[in-house]
Parts: sequence; structure tokens; C-alpha cells
Amino acid sequence: MTDSRFFAAAGVTFVASCLSTPPASDVDAAPTTCVRDLEGGTFDRTRPLTTDFIALATGETMGYFTTRVFAAPPSGRFGTLRWETVRPSLKALPDNRGRETAYLQGSADLASNQLLFHFDDPPAWDDTSGNDLSATCMSSPANQCPTVTPGLFRDALELDVDEDAGSDTDNDRLRIANNAALETPQVTLEVWVRPNRAPAVGSRMMVVHKGTASPAQPPFASYSIEYSNNMTFRCYANVGAVAGEELIDGTRVSAPMQWHHVACTYDGSRLRMFVDGFADGELPAAGTLTYGLSDNDLILGDYSGSQFLDGAVDELAVHSAVLSPAVLQERARRGALRLAWQVRACDDAACDGEGDAAWRGPNGTPATMFTEACSTDPDHPTLALFDLDCDGDGNPDDGADEAIPPAPFYQARALFDTHRSPDTPELVEFELCQ
Repeated sequence: MTDSRFFAAAGVTFVASCLSTPPASDVDAAPTTCVRDLEGGTFDRTRPLTTDFIALATGETMGYFTTRVFAAPPSGRFGTLRWETVRPSLKALPDNRGRETAYLQGSADLASNQLLFHFDDPPAWDDTSGNDLSATCMSSPANQCPTVTPGLFRDALELDVDEDAGSDTDNDRLRIANNAALETPQVTLEVWVRPNRAPAVGSRMMVVHKGTASPAQPPFASYSIEYSNNMTFRCYANVGAVAGEELIDGTRVSAPMQWHHVACTYDGSRLRMFVDGFADGELPAAGTLTYGLSDNDLILGDYSGSQFLDGAVDELAVHSAVLSPAVLQERARRGALRLAWQVRACDDAACDGEGDAAWRGPNGTPATMFTEACSTDPDHPTLALFDLDCDGDGNPDDGADEAIPPAPFYQARALFDTHRSPDTPELVEFELCQ
């Protein structure tokens, strides 16, 4: 669900597009401490809706909206960027069973959350659900554990199988110690997955599983998500002696090198799978989820020394309730409908001569963009235009420089991108403030 336009955890890389600049006569010549006017902007494959929100033009999958040029405020510079969208975009799920309320659609409520891993920043193995579950590396040798890589929201965890003995001979995997919070009668298991390749013919890659049988025989796990060699996902559950092990092999082709949201739910009577927010199979399975296998830990990246995952994972979550199809649609939209910003400083009222190279993101270059991945606020994001620690490493992304320097004039543009066409990001409003 992503491509070369979106690879950086702290921002977004994009394909540049020539945009016209509003004429100098459109410049706001009487600035206040904040500007928020969407009128007079330039549409490039975007359009205003009847609600006055801005969205992608019909049939487009990427486009831009560029604001008019604004004169700097009395302080001499704009320092923050705030915007509001209809639903969250590129935003991690809230920690500590939090709840979002500000969005018109798609606000997340994690009241039933029992495990949540964002995989941001080394060691990147901290559960933020409130249960404080721990994860340990199972790789051998131990110094070749899964690595943090640019992810869909901020960072992700890269698990790979590399046959080059000179670089990396491990098969990366993580163990999350068993906890009663993960052994509930009803369950939703969800994760974002980016496979690096299709599994070999006749084999599968294990993304995540709860419980391991020893010796390896049915039932293999209490619940799991796997990736098959035909590039579909599998959902597995052990519902006990009444129905035994049950599994769904999906039909939605989920291509390697793209991000996919995968969720499995069990409500006591049926097992269901959702891929990228769409239903991908269900199975009647009356019974009780059975735990207490030889090993009850939750394992990420392999099954008992085989079925190694070659790919990346992000936003792993377990919930003690069945999330509805509508909620799972919104989970997928968080990563598929993306809106990101850049700002440029200009020395004249027409931004004459600055060009695309002048657009800047959090690190002060055109290679990154301001996104909701930079924000942990349950409300709409308000981001600093300089000294922003978007990647969460404790240091400003622009280092000793200023991402957006002082200037007499400023201009902002938003990149709209969708991987769920005809769904589109919708911009409600924005603000530049001093």
C-alpha cells in the first residue's frame, strides 16, 4: 500500500511536480498571528468539494493543493503548521487505550487494546497498550536482531532472511512473553505487513502467531496471520475440541513491497479475515479459542525455526474484542489515504525563482514532508516548522539548521495520495502561525 513516494519515517519522499504560483496580487498583505485562508490557492489534480473541503480530483490517485503566498507575521516568521482532515492520515494508533474524538470520521477508540507495538526507534520493542508487555530478540546470533526501518507511520521493524553469509545469516524474530491479556474469548489481531517477496512455492511466511505446538502438529497455534506463496494472507485459529483448528485462505492478492493491513477476528462463532480493510473470507467456527499450547508466547517472524518472514511489520495490535468491519476499514484508510505538507520561504511576493527545490519538510530538504506521523496528539496535528523531532530520536530533524528559515513570505502545499481509489484524503482547513 505504499510506493517510492512514501519511504521516510519522519517524512515523505515524492515525485516533484511543476506548480503555478498565485500572482503577487493574491498575497495576504495584512497578516495576523495566523493565516488559514484556502481561497486563492492552486489545484493540481485536486478539487474543492461541495463541503468546501479539498480532495483529489475524480479518477486521480495523487495531486497537490498549493496555498496563496502569505506575508510573514509581525514576528518575522511562521513557526507552526496546523491542519485538519476528515479522518486520520499516516497517524499511529493512540497509546494506553486512548481514544480520538476530533475527526469527523475514522477516530480510533482503543478501549479493548491489549497489545500495541509501533516499532519506533531502537530497540523499538515497547508495548504501549498499557500492559507494558516485553519483547525479546530470538535471532541467532543475537547481535543480528530485527532492525528499525522507515515505516508506514514512522518507523517499522524489518525482518529478513538473507542467504549471504557474509552479511546476515540470521532469521529475524521476536518473542512477546505470554500474558493473560492476550488469551481472551474474543480477539482481533491486526498488523501492517510489507512482504519483501513471495514465499517459495509450497511454503508460507509466518507474520505473527500466539502459541506454538511442540512437536509441530495441529493445532499449530491459538491464532495467527501468515503470508502464502500465491501472495494472499491466511488467518488461523484453534477453537477447541468442538470445531478444532480453523483457517481462512484469502483471495485478495497482496503484492510484495507494498504495505497491507491484515486483521483476523474471532467472536465465538465465526472466524473472519480483512485485508486492506476489505473482507477476505469468513468461516463458521463455533467453539472456544484454545490456549495452553507447549509454548504460549506470541512470536513475530517465524514458526518454530521455519516459515521465516522476509519483510517489514508496523502497528502490531491485539484487542480483546471483535472490531467491526467499519472500524477495520478505517484502520486501513489511516495508511492508505495520505495527506502531507511542505512549506517554502520566499524573498518576494510571487515566490519567483524558488521553484520545487525550495519546498521543505522537517529536515529542511525537499526529501521529507510534515505528516501526522510526526504527531502523538489525539487531536489534529500542530507541528513546529523548525527544530521538530519528527523521528522521535530526541534531536531536531533539521540539526543545527532551520527547516523553514525566516523570510518575508511563505507558501504551503499539501500532497494528496490514495491507495484506495476512489477514496480520497479530505482537507478541512490549515493554519500557519507565528
